[in-house]
Amino acid sequence: MFRCDIHANCNCLFVSFTSVARFLESRGMIEDALEVATDPDYRFDLAIQLGRLEVAKVSAQVHIFLRV
Repeated sequence: MFRCDIHANCNCLFVSFTSVARFLESRGMIEDALEVATDPDYRFDLAIQLGRLEVAKVSAQVHIFLRV
């Protein structure tokens, strides 16, 4: 039961960081959004927008790893 609470809290933090990142992106603060974003797909998109191909590559690798 305690583990469920921890996972629920982690999911809330994940969603919160993603929401903050999306807000920053909407304000044109893409670099800051990339620093805050936790979702690998979203980080990939932000990194591509910024031309940060190494970050995009790592994000893609994380995405693939999480799917397996």
